[in-house]
Amino acid sequence: LHSFPTRRSSDLPSGERFASEALRLVKVIHTPADARLWLVATGWQSPELITDAVCRQGSKAEAEAMARVLALVEAPEAALSMLRVQLESKAQAVALEWFANYPLAAVVGLTPVAAENTGKLGTAARSILDAHHRSGRTDVLKAAKPHLDPACAAFLQREIIESVEDVLPEIPDAELPAAVREALAGV
Repeated sequence: LHSFPTRRSSDLPSGERFASEALRLVKVIHTPADARLWLVATGWQSPELITDAVCRQGSKAEAEAMARVLALVEAPEAALSMLRVQLESKAQAVALEWFANYPLAAVVGLTPVAAENTGKLGTAARSILDAHHRSGRTDVLKAAKPHLDPACAAFLQREIIESVEDVLPEIPDAELPAAVREALAGV
């Protein structure tokens, strides 16, 4: 009998260390098949390479095919990537579909982005959270709170769940200036 060297599980790299090393070695993902292999190898730990690949695609069909692989991830960690897909790629429909299919993951993943960012990503994340509130999905918003750190949970409660939109009273046509009434007459 031959003696083969054996590896103990303690000799194997941790998932995080593996993802870090894989990220160092694999600089670019080119195809949906590459993206699937990346997900299998790293799980949802490093979706940035796939997100970058989606945003880099030249055609809508290619971007959507790559985004559909990213949409397989049903975790809050994918929310920021899907937000980038919505804002920066030709596959916005796939991102919107993901947000609709996984509302709890979206809220848990986007609340820190909305709470901590004031730029384009923060504004877009806040818009999605506000849309949940306006559509009466406060059940999803409240269900997300236990999954957030205390500061983000407080932000979600204060800024989204308890927010009240200002509703302007309707002005009767007779009180509008004549020029405004004329401009609105054809509408």
